[in-house]
Amino acid sequence: EASKGQGLPKLHAMLVAEVMDEGCFERFALCVGSICKQWRAPPDRTLISWYAPSNELADKVQTLLADMKKVLESGSPFLAYAEGPARAVRCEVVAVCHNQSLSSTEHIQRLLELVPELDTSWVLFSEEDGLW
Repeated sequence: EASKGQGLPKLHAMLVAEVMDEGCFERFALCVGSICKQWRAPPDRTLISWYAPSNELADKVQTLLADMKKVLESGSPFLAYAEGPARAVRCEVVAVCHNQSLSSTEHIQRLLELVPELDTSWVLFSEEDGLW
């Protein structure tokens, strides 16, 4: 029975956030809020690579991400599928802060290092201001 869910996909959502000003932060906060409000299971892992140029913005992002981690990880497990083989998903949030601005490609390359190279690893890319 325990092996039934082992071949099912594990979703790794990648989110890049360059939080350059208050407007960027507000849009990023809306995105994070929409992830936390998923009625079905969020991805197995939400991987976030981010940068903020000021200590004030960095502190706000760190607080936002700590709250996100608390909501998603303490609410686990979530039911992943309504039909077919059901699987309980234990959500994990991994946030990596950088001390300089990076291109989207550089952010994604660093996040890809955190994704296991398995046939069951699926990757989802999201914009920092996207709603889920």
